[in-house]
Amino acid sequence: MSWISEEDIKAIRQQADIVDVMSHYITLEKQGKNYKAICPFHDDHDPSLSISTDKQIFKCFVCNTGGNVFTFVQKIENISFLEAVCKVAEWIHYPLHLDTSKFQVKVDENQPLFDCIQSYIRFLTFELESENGESVKRYLSQRKINEDIIKRFEIGYAPESSRSVKYLKAKGFNEQILLDTGLIRTHDLNTYAVFDHRLMIPIHDEHGNPVGFTARRLNEDKDIAKYINTSETKIYHKGNLIFNYHRAKEFAKKNKRCILVEGAMDVIAFEKADIHESIACLGTACTKEQMTLLKRLNVPLVVCYDGDRAGKAATYKFGKLAVDYGLNFSIVKNTTGKDPDEIFNELGKDELYLSVHKTVSFVEFLFEYLPNQYDLDNYEDKKKFTSEMQAFIERTCTDFEKADYYSRIRDLTGFDLSNSAS
Repeated sequence: MSWISEEDIKAIRQQADIVDVMSHYITLEKQGKNYKAICPFHDDHDPSLSISTDKQIFKCFVCNTGGNVFTFVQKIENISFLEAVCKVAEWIHYPLHLDTSKFQVKVDENQPLFDCIQSYIRFLTFELESENGESVKRYLSQRKINEDIIKRFEIGYAPESSRSVKYLKAKGFNEQILLDTGLIRTHDLNTYAVFDHRLMIPIHDEHGNPVGFTARRLNEDKDIAKYINTSETKIYHKGNLIFNYHRAKEFAKKNKRCILVEGAMDVIAFEKADIHESIACLGTACTKEQMTLLKRLNVPLVVCYDGDRAGKAATYKFGKLAVDYGLNFSIVKNTTGKDPDEIFNELGKDELYLSVHKTVSFVEFLFEYLPNQYDLDNYEDKKKFTSEMQAFIERTCTDFEKADYYSRIRDLTGFDLSNSAS
């Protein structure tokens, strides 16, 4: 028997507007009395998802996914039907009365792994506050990372390998769990901790479960990697994760934007400036799974990658993919050549705050970026440049923007595309 009555389920479905609920997750476009959208359940580039306001159902005519408001929330959140009912009830402020005597908590099969990592996080935060962590606390202070941020992000210190291994074994975690979490490795019958004398920043999945770490070296020894992350495990899949997503998503919805940066320290830079809606993909190339998470936020993205050559190249790659996925985004015009953490530490909080308001469109970014990738004195390169610019102008710009951009292309290349803007 269900722990939510059939009467309640029926009443919630009748009172919930599928358009309002779906708008929490994806951008809907009105089409007559109905709506259409990019389908979040397959690699969709043209709107193939149809929403009927009369029938209060949705249907994708490519992947055939469809159903009612509960089905949509269940699929996009990857939760049970009854959990979806509860979430919809909360949104419409329906006074749901649950029969908890029939409720059985669903235990995640990965919970032992989450518990193991959370226990290790507690050890790392203890080590940071101990005598062993004094030099690390000084380092954090020099980076202007205060106690509030340290606690919120559960930043810790990984001491020498033997101390970590001793703690984990004393807590009763068997070797297989420690291997499955990526916390230890074995070699020639010896067991050692993966992270040794590093600043530790936990990484969580979209639901807030701890799944791994990004770890920074504490000296400038060039022979040691500056950053290392947890290796791929059963719960840590780099391409499925976005750093700080679980904390930032509510701030993003409240502030109607989300700031995308390159790394964890850049996220923390914005935290130092009291800006809490920043996130980072764990690498410069976003995956399909990460793009789906970004779309689910359903707010404009502000891309704030580093201002150096590598950062601009990463911005270019992200922008092309974001256009394919129909994301609403703009790009910070970073002329400093610095990353967000450097901007905060060297130029101050106000400069970082102002920087995310100095944005340009992707096409405007391309006008600056692409001339350095093509030789505009070469006829074939001019054609390739013009073709690439035209493709993105047609896909992303309004009519009045097109006229201006095509005029600029004519000035740069001599090619007249003015007929394309009509």
